[in-house]
Amino acid sequence: MGLLLSILQEQENWVDHNSCPKEPMEGTRTGKAVCTMYAPGKEGSEVILWTLEDGGHTWPGGSSTLPEKQVGKVNTDISASELMWQFFERHPRQKKHSGLWE
Repeated sequence: MGLLLSILQEQENWVDHNSCPKEPMEGTRTGKAVCTMYAPGKEGSEVILWTLEDGGHTWPGGSSTLPEKQVGKVNTDISASELMWQFFERHPRQKKHSGLWE
């Protein structure tokens, strides 16, 4: 198995990789969900981390069929699906030119 890094180490790696400022922008809070954002980085990139207080091993904004005592609470203050969609809408994948047909 490969090296496992903490979420804070991964965040720092992405901040460096994207040449984002080392200090985050003013954070936002939605209920028990806290957003930390580093921007702007190269080519308009962003590094965003949502931290959930009292959240379980569940999908934020979703539901769980497993008992809370097994997986913890479902945080409904944010929708992970909606936040991911918004992020990828702002940062569409760059088309790579193969050179074969262009």
